[in-house]
Amino acid sequence: MPIKINNKYFSIIILQFIYCLFFLFPSLLLSQSNPNLKIQTFQISYTDSIISTGDKFIINFSDILTLDYKIKLKPSQDYNLNYRNGEIKLSKNLFETYELDTNRIYDLTVEYDLFPVNISEEYSNFEIITTRDTITGDTIEIATQRTDFVSNLFEGTQLEKSGSIFRGFTFGSNRDLSLNSGFRLQLNGKVTNDIEITAALTDENTPIQPEGNTQKLQELDKVFIELRSNNISTTIGDIELNFDNSEFLRFQRKIQGAKGYGEFDFGDLTFSGAVQRGKFNTNSFNGIDGVQGPYKLTGSENELNILVLSGTEKVYLDGQLQTRGENEDYIIDYGIGAITFKNRRIITSNSRIVVDFEYSDRRYSRTLLAGKNSLKFFDNKLKFSAAYVNDFDDQNRTIDFTLSEEDKLILQNAGEDRFKAVKSGVQFVGLDSLSNIGNGAYVFYLDSINFQDTIYKYQPGTDTSVYNVSFSFVGQGNGDYFQISSLEYNYVGKGRGNYSPIVFIPIPTAYQIINAGLEFNPNKENDLILKLESAYSYLDANKFSSLTDSKFGGVALAGSINFIRPVLNIAGLEMNNFKLIYKSRLVNKYFTSLERINSVEFNRNYDISDSTLQTELFNEGILSFSPGKYFNLNYSLGQIKRGEIFNSLRNIADVVFIGDSINLPSIRYKFDILNSDNSNIGISGRWLKHFATLNFKKSLGENIYESPFLETTFNFISETKENRLRGNELDSFQTASFSFNEYIPKISLRNFNNLDIFAEFNYRKDQFVSTGFLTDFSNTFIQKYGLTYRGIQFIAATVDLGFRDKIFSETAILQGNVDNKSVLVNSQVRIDPFVSGFITDLFYNVSSDRTAKIERKFVKVPVGEGNYIYLGDINNNGILDEFDFQLVNFGGDYIRLNIPTNEFFPTVDLRTSAKITFRP
Repeated sequence: MPIKINNKYFSIIILQFIYCLFFLFPSLLLSQSNPNLKIQTFQISYTDSIISTGDKFIINFSDILTLDYKIKLKPSQDYNLNYRNGEIKLSKNLFETYELDTNRIYDLTVEYDLFPVNISEEYSNFEIITTRDTITGDTIEIATQRTDFVSNLFEGTQLEKSGSIFRGFTFGSNRDLSLNSGFRLQLNGKVTNDIEITAALTDENTPIQPEGNTQKLQELDKVFIELRSNNISTTIGDIELNFDNSEFLRFQRKIQGAKGYGEFDFGDLTFSGAVQRGKFNTNSFNGIDGVQGPYKLTGSENELNILVLSGTEKVYLDGQLQTRGENEDYIIDYGIGAITFKNRRIITSNSRIVVDFEYSDRRYSRTLLAGKNSLKFFDNKLKFSAAYVNDFDDQNRTIDFTLSEEDKLILQNAGEDRFKAVKSGVQFVGLDSLSNIGNGAYVFYLDSINFQDTIYKYQPGTDTSVYNVSFSFVGQGNGDYFQISSLEYNYVGKGRGNYSPIVFIPIPTAYQIINAGLEFNPNKENDLILKLESAYSYLDANKFSSLTDSKFGGVALAGSINFIRPVLNIAGLEMNNFKLIYKSRLVNKYFTSLERINSVEFNRNYDISDSTLQTELFNEGILSFSPGKYFNLNYSLGQIKRGEIFNSLRNIADVVFIGDSINLPSIRYKFDILNSDNSNIGISGRWLKHFATLNFKKSLGENIYESPFLETTFNFISETKENRLRGNELDSFQTASFSFNEYIPKISLRNFNNLDIFAEFNYRKDQFVSTGFLTDFSNTFIQKYGLTYRGIQFIAATVDLGFRDKIFSETAILQGNVDNKSVLVNSQVRIDPFVSGFITDLFYNVSSDRTAKIERKFVKVPVGEGNYIYLGDINNNGILDEFDFQLVNFGGDYIRLNIPTNEFFPTVDLRTSAKITFRP
């Protein structure tokens, strides 16, 4: 059962936290000097009714009027201020209201804020000048263009301005003439002596996704205004929000709203309120032999066609964070959510790929409120931090769909079960009254075996095709249909497919988390650090439902002791870089986090394979030190318990010898042993991992910095996982047991006659379970060669080659596996004989990829706007296909769309190009 929550008590806690965060601390900010504040004193009598301040464009509601230095006047009742013209109109009953002496003159103090820029009465690109005609003597008016509209707008400020204005038109064979215009402005500099501004503004509405083939992205649609003073900054517009330095509340978001930040002697404060652009999700999968990509990403509810927000992705390969770029590790197509790895990373079926990203689901308007602060006490020995996040859908504001009253009733009864929040995808559309042909694409049948199950068959153009059916992906084994195309789905049997004729109704959710932490440094050396942290999360998995199974509240606690010293002497033994760390963490099974709180490989490292909700207790101890100049020793012990059903104990020993400085090989050996026990499935496991590397660098000349040097490396990786039935260590191996040994020698020669060359070989032998024993499964051979040439000043060349050959055993072949090979080539040459005056770039690339099968779909449009006409069902197959249409020059009423499907087939991607750049 989920934890029962006292909503009243929780609301009080949240309100107190928000009060401190957003009202108490901002009051400290407002106590700073305000350079835009203006104070004036006027003398008024009983007969005075209007006072002119002499200023225009006063900031709304910034005014404070005090009469006789003690009576604070009330706006709208005692006076009205025209903020545009700076005029104050006093109430006729002012003297009577406060029983003032009508024969006396009183002092009126007026306080208000002015805008930090000089604002003119009017702005225009033209001005009217009145002059006299020298010939006729008549008075004439001439419209002349002003010199610089933007300069006039910011006259008197120290701002650097840049931007563009464009005008254009668009026309085409199937569209009318349209005019286009746009304005972009960038500002940077000081508005006043104490305030700086940075801004990117535009009147365009073009959310352009950048191409994901460069390491740094240029987001053309990013619009924001940032104001900064000495210790305070405020940003409005497109914002990147980053919460870190916390165990349970770490996340990054791209949002549209406002953010404020203040940094003071006693701590700092951050708060933000915004509309979220995307939704976080993570995908984990293995690669495919010989396929560099594309690998399509899916949404949190298995959505197939998603738009990934640019720059939000983090791609991990075998636990290592990868770099985006054509000459780096991967590229991504944000528009379709597809990742392709470059040739420097050869992908196999053993490649573990994890992708964290944000994507736009366009279902409900989603709001994010967040704030955090930190306080310092006792000369920074004690630090307190707190944070709060409220992330929720507005169930009354849908985006790309509408909710009927029937839909809302379904959601009310669905609770957290997504498969209860569905409605039928079948729609009866009847017959065409003229042709007597069905308006739909599907025909209704009863199952010929039990005559109970309904079956819909794709058969358009008949007198029985009176149904349109929408299908949804439900996962393999949960559906009855397979997808043939974007329109056609084929019935394959009950529970044998992955699509069903249903429509999922989007469920609005709400999430809150509050986090608090303490950090204590008791001594001056800061070598002992104590940390405590707690968090409480509340998830409403269905805002329409009042069922308790959709409301989850959970607590998480963490603590750590860190003892770190550069040098530590114990019994005469000197230990350098000494670290002793102990961590403990308890996470309730109903606690949920915004993003991952564990490392990417955490579940694999501790052999966690089930995803059931369990309370987790994790303990870890780390000891690290250097007993001498050339050695590093590391040992860690970790244990995780998941409820009463899973227990895992991990030991890691790591020894490093650094021999570069004494002309000896550097050696590292890491040993990892894991013992796990899962009572839920009755399996005990033992997982052994070995990693060893030897590296030796040899200079081939006297100057170690300029002379050529030879580097040799040899890596050895081995893993053996043994799963057996609990209590029987002699039993045969169970499923998921495996073993592999990998040998990776590499030799490279650098700075040799302006050449860098290398050769690397990789041999991997895999064993899998067959009839209870580990048997040979496959042998994989990988070769890599590379050359970089810089011998001539104006020529630079790089060539990389990769060859992979995977050979399966007879047992594996009987299981349906087939031997496969792949070749990867990448070559780049730049010729620059005239110092950037005339540049030639040559590019050649070969890789093994997949290409999406293209479906040709014909869509009816008004006559004259299409390129095709319908000839009828030429081949009598009852399907609208390309043979039924004819390309015409005039009078077409159909257009053809080429739609990529989710079905891929292997291809060899060959790209070659030549680029010539001339700069006179």
